[in-house]
Amino acid sequence: MMNLNDPYEFVWGESDSMLILESTLRSYIDTRNVIATEPHHVVITSQNRQARAFYRASDLRNAKSVAEHLCEEQVIHEYFSGSEKLEVEFQKFIREINNQGLKLLSNDELVACFKRYFELITIALAHYQASTVPEYLQVAHDKLAQKLSEEELRALIQPSELTTVELEEIRLIELSLQQEISDEEILSYIGEFSYMAWNNYDNAELIKYIREKLAQLREQSADDRQHRQEEIRQTKAKLSEKQREILERKNDAEIILLSGMIRDMGEWRFRIKKYWAGAEFLVQPLLIEISDRIKLDMTTLMWVYSRDEVISAILQKELLSETEVEKRKKSYTLVLDNEQIRLLTGKEEQNFLKKYIEIELDDVKELIGKPANRGIGRGRVKIVHVEDLNRLKQDEQKFRDGDVLVSTMTQVNVVPLMKRAAAILTEQGGITSHAAIVSRELNKPCIVGVKNLTRVLKDGDEIEVDAETGKVRIINKANP
Repeated sequence: MMNLNDPYEFVWGESDSMLILESTLRSYIDTRNVIATEPHHVVITSQNRQARAFYRASDLRNAKSVAEHLCEEQVIHEYFSGSEKLEVEFQKFIREINNQGLKLLSNDELVACFKRYFELITIALAHYQASTVPEYLQVAHDKLAQKLSEEELRALIQPSELTTVELEEIRLIELSLQQEISDEEILSYIGEFSYMAWNNYDNAELIKYIREKLAQLREQSADDRQHRQEEIRQTKAKLSEKQREILERKNDAEIILLSGMIRDMGEWRFRIKKYWAGAEFLVQPLLIEISDRIKLDMTTLMWVYSRDEVISAILQKELLSETEVEKRKKSYTLVLDNEQIRLLTGKEEQNFLKKYIEIELDDVKELIGKPANRGIGRGRVKIVHVEDLNRLKQDEQKFRDGDVLVSTMTQVNVVPLMKRAAAILTEQGGITSHAAIVSRELNKPCIVGVKNLTRVLKDGDEIEVDAETGKVRIINKANP
């Protein structure tokens, strides 16, 4: 039952397929044993492939109790044990998919494989939640802040081992040092860091993109590239030594527990992201077989069909009408209400959004988020789309030194832009997010978890980023 006295609040926005969005909601039903999957009322609306998620205010208030639990040793142990189990099971599933003769499977057997895939990405998204909503780690952060100086805290919450992000950069440099690189080697590299293939179903386009990145790297001398690899390793070694010194000097069990949890959460965030944002690439043979068998292009399959509709298409050959497909490509809304998921389109969707969701944002002059790295920056907004490879390439060409990088989130392929930015703003994430970690390494002003960020700001807006207070002030709006 909808409650107008318990309004929905915007939490995150990004570009995702319907299957990913549906599995996000499923994670709040099927994986209640995983920490941070407590929300009961969530609305995700997708318009022209851009999704926005809204959570009930009461569910967000409950995030504090989740944050308290995340400070308990047993809960921390269970969370990371579950993450490790997910990784093992997903890797096993990938091997099974690649070794099976998928064309020889019956429709029932193919459906069983698809259900297992959907189950695994649902579990992956459940484990991803804890590092996505800033409030979940706030209690641990605040407890550490009471016992540590700002410099000590900043050092202790940085990952102490080479992260997936750093390994990705090192591995790309290794490829650039090779004389010849086959397409198979590039696809293997993408498979190691599959989140870079997010929302892309064209391997040729992915290979072209990586070859362009390699060409850019080769503009530097081989010595400079090798120096960069060593610099990454040495910086990490110095950080690890500094962390050991702080922990030995403080000799505090709570500091050891909570700082270790935050560091590990930062690394597992990216290891888990591989199994949802990169899942479509990892199980590509399965999705291609489904697409071929029901005679439906991959984009329509992923972006328009729900889990049960995919199953019906395989078993009963029931496809959506062209009218319904076109309607969903433009707009649809998924509603989670007490463990029931509804799909809304057309007038029913419009009436629902008008009653519960639509918020007037034209007069907003200030936004607030969580400071990830202190400082003040000023510049013009450049929105960067990390979830769409083609749009990202266009954004890279338009980006200018001193722009403020604005995105739903960041990942490795935008680090060159982050280095040129006056400041960094993201709609999602907390202190363990990629933006937070890299901004601290680059010492760039950064605010994360800025609600409505990409809805309010537009390219060319002149803004001030106050990462001391977490406030973003709009100085001048760009001409429409």
